Amino acid sequence: MPKFFAYIVSSIDGVIATNSKTLPNWASREDWEHLQKSLKSCDAFVMGKNTFMATEKLPRRNNTFVLTNRIKSIKTQGEITFINPKGKDLKQLLGKFKKVAVLGGAKTYEYMLNNKMIDEIFLTIEPIVLGRGIKIFADETKPTKLKLISTRRLNGRGTVLLHYKISA
Repeated sequence: MPKFFAYIVSSIDGVIATNSKTLPNWASREDWEHLQKSLKSCDAFVMGKNTFMATEKLPRRNNTFVLTNRIKSIKTQGEITFINPKGKDLKQLLGKFKKVAVLGGAKTYEYMLNNKMIDEIFLTIEPIVLGRGIKIFADETKPTKLKLISTRRLNGRGTVLLHYKISA
């Protein structure tokens, strides 16, 4: 059974992006370095269609699963698998992997959390208030208790990395 790790960068007011088309240009270099180091130990990656599109200029990783409701079941292009989670058992499909990174966006975090496919969350809080934008979790996220495992200051500006485990 794989372990699922969500990696999230957020403003202090809980915004992960100002729009669905771009990555957060306000995230720190230290957060990016932490993410890249963490992803090296993962053998599968889950993200939503908007996150996939926003990262199109970045190198693609093997075993990437893109959640989208624009298809009926599964479509594969090389190492990228597009999947409608309503049409397929995602947990079963990911069952052969050891460590799965969940990379967003809000609807993906919501789906994965609601379906018990997040074991731990690494949440970087950047010291900025954006006031508007896409919140960490979509509106239908079920209440979930977390346990704080660790906190770490990443830089002198006050970027903080919080590590949580989902409580049973």
